[in-house]
Amino acid sequence: MRLEQWFPYGSHGVSWPSVGSALLVMLMGSVIYFIWNWASDSGDFGRRRRGPKSYPILGAQIEISKNLNNLYAWATSYLEKDPTHTIRVRRPLSSSYVVITANPENVEHMLKTNFDNYPKGATVLEGLRPLLGHGIFNADGDMWKSQRKVASHEFSTRTLRDFVVEFVHNETHERLLPVLAEAHADGRVIDIQDVFLRFAFDNICLLGFGYDLGCLDPSFPEVEFANAFDEAMVLTFKRVLLPQSLYTIVSILARFGLVGDFGIGAESKLVQHVQIIDKFALALIQKRREELQSRTEDDDKSELDIADRKGTSKFSQGQSDLLSRFIQFDDEVNAHDDEAEQKRKDRAPSDKYLRDILINFVIAGRDTSSLALTWFFWLLPQYPGVEQAIEAEVTSILRAKGKTAADGFDFDDLKEMHYVQAAITESMRLYPPVPTDSKTALADDRFPDGTVIGKGDRVVFHCYAMGRMQDLWGPDCLEFKPERFLHDGKFVPASSFKYPIFQAGPRICMGKEMAYTQMKYIIASVISSPYRFKLSPGAEKLPASGLSLTFKMRHGLKGTVHKV
Repeated sequence: MRLEQWFPYGSHGVSWPSVGSALLVMLMGSVIYFIWNWASDSGDFGRRRRGPKSYPILGAQIEISKNLNNLYAWATSYLEKDPTHTIRVRRPLSSSYVVITANPENVEHMLKTNFDNYPKGATVLEGLRPLLGHGIFNADGDMWKSQRKVASHEFSTRTLRDFVVEFVHNETHERLLPVLAEAHADGRVIDIQDVFLRFAFDNICLLGFGYDLGCLDPSFPEVEFANAFDEAMVLTFKRVLLPQSLYTIVSILARFGLVGDFGIGAESKLVQHVQIIDKFALALIQKRREELQSRTEDDDKSELDIADRKGTSKFSQGQSDLLSRFIQFDDEVNAHDDEAEQKRKDRAPSDKYLRDILINFVIAGRDTSSLALTWFFWLLPQYPGVEQAIEAEVTSILRAKGKTAADGFDFDDLKEMHYVQAAITESMRLYPPVPTDSKTALADDRFPDGTVIGKGDRVVFHCYAMGRMQDLWGPDCLEFKPERFLHDGKFVPASSFKYPIFQAGPRICMGKEMAYTQMKYIIASVISSPYRFKLSPGAEKLPASGLSLTFKMRHGLKGTVHKV
């Protein structure tokens, strides 16, 4: 078949040489456009190149590629040198920038003052879509507001708070501490990061799905859903890391073996992992719908904390998970007339909608708290004075209540643990579970520090770097000092714009207090137990972080358990 049959320009009086000339002109024009954009940064401070060296067409991708395994420290090295801690990184195959900032005033501008101009943006949303769908962490506008409204109510109830404490207590005393005891008895090396990830996965799936995965069983079973989740997280991060145009090109090259195994060409792998996740989540959703449908209206009122808007009803085993709560949440749930009932059914959330909410919830509650704990217990052996202070505080609280460590802790006990909260807060300052987050500018703007933001620029606030800025935290900013967050022995939080670990402004994390509750409970339980982690030789050196949406140690955290 002749080429003219596919592109029959000749029949309309257009010759192939003229088409070739036109294409050449277009190509040259594109190159000139990219070079002009690259060279046109003016002397204006707001537009001046502040950051890594960039090249026509390629932007700063060469230097980024060289530092893929050290991205957070690499960006920090540029940010700390800049007078306002903000840099502009040219994107490849684009005239736009990624603007990275570690400036609290800029963060406040993004997350509060000019909030509406900085949504997630279409590029990020599409990059995360296969895994996160349209869940709360991957939604903008009305969709985000709707989910936020429902979730904010559920996270504010006292019953949910008590439910979390109960879950963490059971998982700690029935699984975590027995696992540590068995590891001590066997003398075997364990991966502390893996232990906390398994703990958090069990806990969050019980709370979210009402389903016990059993990840922290002493046999450490391979759990297909959990493994698929881990792999999907890594592949999704790589999807978002590169501009879509470059990602598409490299994906095609990788498919034919023309580039190395960066993994970004493995779209089929991502699809496979997401299918496993979806199969698991959708099966649970269907099962829960059937269970709720089979209950009478009286059962719903008496056993489910759904209809009670004040959150004072009693939870029942296995039926007060957030999945049940989201399925049942409706302003007219108490209505009895047929018309109201039909309206309720018409508005019933779809399985896909529920799947997206729950997967987002799992990401929020699983990696963040478990990785924060991993970095905390990596730091702790290096600062024995901090461990002693934690032990003294926990022991004092138990003695004052006439309790022992075996009794566990209630919510009021945890509220009194000011030093414990300061210690985990300080640990997250240095090693934030989510080191960066990004938005996309809807319109041209200018940051308070003078940095010019162009429409379509991706704007990143860099939590990891912010914890290392001397003018924010002092000359000892690299030291682990819980006292930064204490005043007269009481925990005092920093501004959320200086410490955006849990976001800030309208998007501030609703699960913040729940996360603190879980982490404080685990820290207090381990420190008040006879068991301690002893890191393997060499593990005290700064662990390498992997490419993921969260700050995961690439090779885990190996160690043994010993008695004190």
